[in-house]
Amino acid sequence: MKKQNFMKKITFMAIAAIGFAVTANAQSTSQNATVEVNATIVQPIAISNDRDMVFSYIAVSTGGSVTMNLAGAVVASGGVSIPATSAPTSAEFTVTGTPTYAYHYLIPADFNLTNTTGTGGETIAVSDITSTYGNGVLGAATSIGSALDGSGEDVLNFGAKITLASGQVPGIYKNTTAFNVIVAYD
Repeated sequence: MKKQNFMKKITFMAIAAIGFAVTANAQSTSQNATVEVNATIVQPIAISNDRDMVFSYIAVSTGGSVTMNLAGAVVASGGVSIPATSAPTSAEFTVTGTPTYAYHYLIPADFNLTNTTGTGGETIAVSDITSTYGNGVLGAATSIGSALDGSGEDVLNFGAKITLASGQVPGIYKNTTAFNVIVAYD
C-alpha cells in the first residue's frame, strides 16, 4: 500500500510537472510587434487674387445680358452693347501648395452688383459663374476638384453672366458680398 501511495504521489507530481511545463510553455509563446509613428508636414494650400473680374463699359438701351468667358472675352445680347473702349478681364486666382496634391475649390452662388455711384438700390444680377475646371452654369455654391502641378501651382480663371434691366441706371456697380473662392486639400 505504501508503494501504491508512493506511485500515486509520483504520478500526480509527474502530471503536475507536465501541466506546469505546458503552462510555462504557453506563456513563453506570446509575441510582440512594433509600430513606427511618423508625420509628414506639407506646404499649406493658399490662394491669391491675380486679377479682378471687370465687365468694363456697357451701354444699355432695352436690357439684355453680357456673358464673359474664362479668357475675359465678352458677348452682349439683347439691347446691350460693348463700346470699343472697354477692357474686360476675367477673374484669375493662383493656388499654391504641395506639388501634385489634389485639392478642391468652392465658388460662390449667384450674387448682385450694387450701384456705388447711383441713388441707391440699383443692382445687376451676376449668374452662370464658370471656372477653369467647372465650366458651365454652376448657379449655386459649388465644389470642384483639381490638382496642383509639379511646381505646386494651379491657375483658376472665372467668367460669369450679368443681366441688365431696360433703363439700367448708369453708374459703377460692385459686389457688396464677397466673391470668395475657398480652397482645401482633398
